[in-house]
Order: sequence, then structure tokens, then C-alpha cells
Amino acid sequence: MTRIMVTGASGLLGSKIVRLAMADHEVIPTHHTRPLFRDSVQLDITDRDRVLKVISRLRPDVVIHAAAQTNVDRCELNETEAWRINAEGTK
Repeated sequence: MTRIMVTGASGLLGSKIVRLAMADHEVIPTHHTRPLFRDSVQLDITDRDRVLKVISRLRPDVVIHAAAQTNVDRCELNETEAWRINAEGTK
């Protein structure tokens, strides 16, 4: 069985991926502030050290990166935060 880690599992895209993948795979959902799933792991994707520790500890076969700041107005008002999350967090 494939172990799939999904970042941003509390978001629209991430939560849909988790629900679909749960039928056939072991899924490790992650969240930043609001867990949507009982076994979700708290993860700030802008904290590189924490991300590497979590991946090392949980050893997923696949990571699906669905975490992002998607509120366009918030991104425009907080460009630095949006860059940290959407660009640096992805890096």
C-alpha cells in the first residue's frame, strides 16, 4: 500500500485528494492551523527543518503538495507572506 502525504489537507484541493486517496492508500494528511482530519499532522510548509523532520519520520512514498495561500486579496495585501507560503514553501 502506498503511503501518501498531502500538504494542505484542510484546503479545498487537499481535502478532496485525501478523501479520494483514502480508498486505496495510506494517507497522511497535514494542516497548518485547522485540522480537517482526525489524524492530521500539523505542518508549516515554510519551516524547512520541520518539513524534513516530518518526512523523515513518517517516510511517505509520495508527497502531494496542495498547501497554498489562495486568498487573492490577502496575497495582494501580504505579498511577503504569500511569497513565503506559495514560492518558498513549495521550494
